[in-house]
Amino acid sequence: MAHAIKIENIGMVPISAQTIKLVLQLVNENREYITTDRIFMSSYGDPLSHNQFNKRLKYYGAKAKVAQKKMTAHVYRHIWAMTLNGCDPFTLQKMGGWSDIRTLRRYVQMDTRDMHKRHDEYSPTTRFIKKRI
Repeated sequence: MAHAIKIENIGMVPISAQTIKLVLQLVNENREYITTDRIFMSSYGDPLSHNQFNKRLKYYGAKAKVAQKKMTAHVYRHIWAMTLNGCDPFTLQKMGGWSDIRTLRRYVQMDTRDMHKRHDEYSPTTRFIKKRI
């Protein structure tokens, strides 16, 4: 079953049951030590800045031995958009919170292999041939 949460300035964002479970665990853990409405914060309960979040990404990337890759929230957003490659662009735009479809296009740049794969997957000719086999 699909779930969604409302995020200020973004709107409704789909979220999996497993992610809800993990976020609730984090909320309960936070409540043991700090009284706050924040879910993601510094170890002192302060809001995370963009820089702090990106530093954490780099830290965990280094621990996972992927430090040679660019590790930023922007890169992860791009990867997220690319992994939803079967999703229609309008749903993806709403899920990603982009107000303009042109912004989404910058995130979902396909290389030639991706384009050929999508063509083979969604081509009416391919569907016709599959039905006949």
